[in-house]
Amino acid sequence: MPFPENTTAGPRTLRHAAILSLLLCSALIGVLSCVDHRPPFTGWQEPEPGMLVDGGRLIDVGSQSKGQAEERSRGCIDCHKGVVEPHGQAVHLSCIDCHGGDGLSTDIETAHPRADHPEKWPKGGANPERPYTLTLHENWDWIRFVNPGDLRVARTTCAPCHPNHTLNVSKSVMTTVSHFWAVAS
Repeated sequence: MPFPENTTAGPRTLRHAAILSLLLCSALIGVLSCVDHRPPFTGWQEPEPGMLVDGGRLIDVGSQSKGQAEERSRGCIDCHKGVVEPHGQAVHLSCIDCHGGDGLSTDIETAHPRADHPEKWPKGGANPERPYTLTLHENWDWIRFVNPGDLRVARTTCAPCHPNHTLNVSKSVMTTVSHFWAVAS
C-alpha cells in the first residue's frame, strides 16, 4: 500500500509537538538553573583524626595544649570577653580551629573573614532574621565563620574530631527533600 501524497500533520499533532517542545525546554532551563558553579566536594573524604588545616598546614588539635590554643585565640579572647569555651576542659581548641579567621589579630577587619554580600548581614554579629537563600550565595570562609556546623563546611570544622557524627548527619533524611515531603503529607 503506497503512502498517500501531500499528507500534512493535523493541527492536533502540531499542538502536541509544540507543547512537548515547550515542556522539554522548560525542564532543561530548570535543570541548568540549579547548577552550583562553585567547586563541588569530591565526596566524603575520611579526615585525618584530630588534624585541622590552618593556612595550608596541618594542626594536630589533639596534642594542642591549653596555652597553645589560647595563644592561637588571643585576638578573639581580647575582643570577645566573657565567651565561654564550648568544649569545656577536656579538649583544647582555639577559636579559629572551628570558626577560621585570624585568631591573633585584634582588628575586626583582618580578624574576621569577609562576606561576599556584607550589605545583607546586620551589623553587630547577628544573623539576618530571615536569611533564606542568602547563605547559598556566600563564600565558604564566611559560612565557616558564622556557622561552623553548616554541612558545607563541617567536613573541615567538625569531621576531624567527629567523623562519624558529621558523616551520619550529612546522610540523614533531614538533609534531603524527601524529609520535606514526608512532613508535608
